[in-house]
Amino acid sequence: MSTTINKVPFGQKLAFGVGMFANQMFPAILGGIFMVVLVEDLKFTGLMWGE
Repeated sequence: MSTTINKVPFGQKLAFGVGMFANQMFPAILGGIFMVVLVEDLKFTGLMWGE
């Protein structure tokens, strides 16, 4: 019985981590921009921010 250990290279781990970070940040950034448009352009009151 032989055992082989296959390790994932660090470069692939780093690329995966960067991709996952981008996946999480893009919707957050778009949501922030959308809230600014609502408050600034559509004249929503600050009470409607909900934060």
